[in-house]
Amino acid sequence: MNRKIQLKELIIACLAMACISADAKPPEKSENAMVFPSFGVALSPPSTWVRANNGPALSSTVVDFVPSSATNPGAELISVEMGDKAGSVETPTIEKWAEKMSKLRAMRVSKDTVEVGGKPARELTGVASTNGHPELVRCRVTEHAGYYLCIWQVSPEPRPDRAAFDEICKHISWSKPIAPAEALASDARYAPIQSAGLEFSLPDPFRLFETVKDGAILHFNTFDFRDDKTECRVVVTAIDAKKLSTVDIEDLLSQNASRAAGHRLNLDWSARAGSGCEVAFTKPYDSGNDEQVPTNFQAVIARGSTGKTLVLTFQFPKAAAAAYAKCITEHIVPSVRDLKPAPTVP
Repeated sequence: MNRKIQLKELIIACLAMACISADAKPPEKSENAMVFPSFGVALSPPSTWVRANNGPALSSTVVDFVPSSATNPGAELISVEMGDKAGSVETPTIEKWAEKMSKLRAMRVSKDTVEVGGKPARELTGVASTNGHPELVRCRVTEHAGYYLCIWQVSPEPRPDRAAFDEICKHISWSKPIAPAEALASDARYAPIQSAGLEFSLPDPFRLFETVKDGAILHFNTFDFRDDKTECRVVVTAIDAKKLSTVDIEDLLSQNASRAAGHRLNLDWSARAGSGCEVAFTKPYDSGNDEQVPTNFQAVIARGSTGKTLVLTFQFPKAAAAAYAKCITEHIVPSVRDLKPAPTVP
């Protein structure tokens, strides 16, 4: 997770273009609290702010908030993210992290005594925008679950909303992170992800890890902050399946899923998204060991009216197979839809 700085660079670039102790209590939910169990964080947005709905968050991000009345929601942002690993050689203390960020971001480290959710913190301030372009104006950092948890504020305003930033910092509550498989949300929170004329959604705590080949291949993951490892890996690719039969697709999946075990993956086409495309999925199959951990492989195939097909492949620990298989078949399969559905015949 040492790439957090680069990930934050990507967030800001995109904007410009458009532990607690072992006996800690679980986060307390207020009426509109959002709980992120795999991160060990619970918080509520300020009254005039909402969770951003502009696509999947990056893998370090807990949650992004934007003003509910914003005409350009991406320009004004308060982002909560897990930063660098605490105690690393480069940033052994929060003070060293703040010093590093101040140089990298041309920000000033405040001498004020501040907190995040009751924990000691450090604050950095930047220069407010003078031309309407988003600027990184404020950051506050504390230590949580062995990481530096950061709250960033980006704003195009000459007088950014300080009250909203302070409210988020004040009302965060903490718990020990749990396994991502135990924290899979039952609903699709993110705006649909579009590729090849189809779209789908992933629930919390899936996050975007990277894009490959100019976005032709998308990598998502769930990250286990308890042992600093990715728990589930998702690869999304688009293919033109006009000339590929079901058997051809099964052959491709079988080759990628488990070369050692030699399993034959069979697609079940009985599932239907009910929105202009056919959807099939495999059962979880043994895919050998990944870092000495027995893993399973499962795939979802979505075929649209134009012949374009999305292939979503999931790899997750065998011990978590039941949770991920349930999420795949009950949530991800129904969420896939065709952006150009075929005309209905009377």
